[in-house]
Amino acid sequence: MGPSPLTSYFEEIVQSLLTVTHREDVGESRLRTAAYETLNEVVRCSTDETVPMVLQLAPIIMMELHKTLEEQKLSSDEREYQNELQGLLCGCL
Repeated sequence: MGPSPLTSYFEEIVQSLLTVTHREDVGESRLRTAAYETLNEVVRCSTDETVPMVLQLAPIIMMELHKTLEEQKLSSDEREYQNELQGLLCGCL
């Protein structure tokens, strides 16, 4: 497989998607879900050239997942949000 035309944009795409996941309006219109699903697809389609950047992404995703595990005493809505986020993060890993 030859180099991807997106290789030079890979890091910027990943960073932009991660930024979206932290927006204040992330809960609206399934924005967070769309951002993580897109991130998963970008990683899945990565090439050998982008492996170092993918490897740098793993600890970031692990940190996000760890944050969700620290949260206690959640309402049912917050727990649902937490479960969805954990699933998205695990999917990315």
